[in-house]
Order: sequence, then structure tokens, then C-alpha cells
Amino acid sequence: MSYNFQKQIDFLLEHACPSIKYLVHRDMLNAPVDEPFMVALQNEILAQSNTQKHLSAQHPDGWFGHELHGIDGMDCHIGGLLNLGVEASNPAIQKAVTALLTPEIASTHKNWFRGGEALDAEGRGGNRAIVANILAMAQAPEDIPVYAEELTLAFEHLSAVLQY
Repeated sequence: MSYNFQKQIDFLLEHACPSIKYLVHRDMLNAPVDEPFMVALQNEILAQSNTQKHLSAQHPDGWFGHELHGIDGMDCHIGGLLNLGVEASNPAIQKAVTALLTPEIASTHKNWFRGGEALDAEGRGGNRAIVANILAMAQAPEDIPVYAEELTLAFEHLSAVLQY
């Protein structure tokens, strides 16, 4: 038995904010993001105050916020933008990915979190896992070394759990 969501979808498309309308069209109705109405919704999303709040946290070098992980962290701001419907291909997000992967930029910010190195040393999801998560959210290529290594580690752990 399947449930028909059309009534709820219609309600959202009529009454929701631009972010929700965009996400419904993109993720549920498979609307191409380059359709004129989707481009118009994307522009509305970029003009929203909550989107602007995240964008205003970006430093000129591309880094978002004041740390790698946390309420004012790179992961929080990028995740917030993506959850609002900002596309991963947006120049601000791509500039942030470049900042994250450029040691000369990342090292000028708090590119770690307390305990992250210890967790990394034990293969338990520290700084490297946060970086890989940001790269995944931003739809970065999976062949970036830190991303590829963390994916491999995650699958090794998953395999071990499944064999338990």
C-alpha cells in the first residue's frame, strides 16, 4: 500500500517559504535546477535573511565561521546553507571547500576541534571525519585524499559491524 503525498506537496508548494518550495521541486519532483522557476527560487533563497546570516559568516579567504566544527563552525554554516536549498555548486560553498583543503588558509582558522586529533588517532571520527563530512555535503569529488581515506575507514568499520 502506498501513500499519496500529492495533497501535502501541493500544500507546501502553495504555502511554504522559497527554501521548502525549492527542495520539494528539486528533491521530490526532480525539477532541474536550471529551469527558470528554479533559478528564481534559488535567487529568493539567496536573498533570505537566514541565508544572508550564514553567508555573512564567510571570511574573504572562503572560511566560514570561527572553527571547523560547532555552532559557528564551517560544518554548521555549510550545512545550514545546503539545508536552506543553496546549491553545493554555489560559489560561496565552493570557495569554502577550497579554503578547507588549502593548508595555508585552513591553518589561519581554528581548523580542529577539541579532542579531534585524539579521535583521528584512534580512527574514531575526529577532525578528518568532519572535513570529509563537509566535503560530502558540498558534493566534492570522492578522490580527495582525506575524503577517500575517511570513506575507506567508514566502510571498514561498517564491514566489521556487519560481520559481528
